[in-house]
Parts: sequence; C-alpha cells; structure tokens
Amino acid sequence: MTNRLIAAVVTASKTDQWKRGVIPHPATWLNGQRWEDELGPINGKPAKFWWETAPGIEAKGLEYGISIENYTAFPYFRSAVFAEARKRSELPQEVK
Repeated sequence: MTNRLIAAVVTASKTDQWKRGVIPHPATWLNGQRWEDELGPINGKPAKFWWETAPGIEAKGLEYGISIENYTAFPYFRSAVFAEARKRSELPQEVK
C-alpha cells in the first residue's frame, strides 16, 4: 500500500493542478483516498492512457495477475507490468 501511495503522489505531482500550487492537504488527500482519483492534465495533455498513472498501472497489473505487494518498490512493479504488456502488444514500444 505504501508503494501505491508514493507512486500516486509522484504521478499527481506532475499534473498541471499541482504545478500551479493547488495541492490538497495531506490529511484530506489520505482520508479522501485521493490516490484513486482520475488525474487531470499532465503538461497540458489529459492523462488518458493506463501507463500514465499509478492507478492505471496497478489496474493493469491486477488484470495480468501481477501484485504490487510482491515488489519492494513501485518502479520494479511498473517494469514487470510494462514487460507483460509488451509481451501482449498492449504497450507502445516508445513508452519507457
């Protein structure tokens, strides 16, 4: 769960809203389970692909039977999900 929260904060910090300084109070963010929110635009573009958000990556991992709990850090989980997505041709090659 900790990895999921950290990944969501990192992803949310890249949104246009957070870059403008409109950042929710940590207690509000946690109590409202905001890590599950759909994110707003990132660099002026909507975050519309599953690989662009931590919740999207987690959902795809669950779809593949890959659990974040089996990884020590989100980047390792993300790499495993991306590798599986590439095997299934569900991730563009240009996505790193």
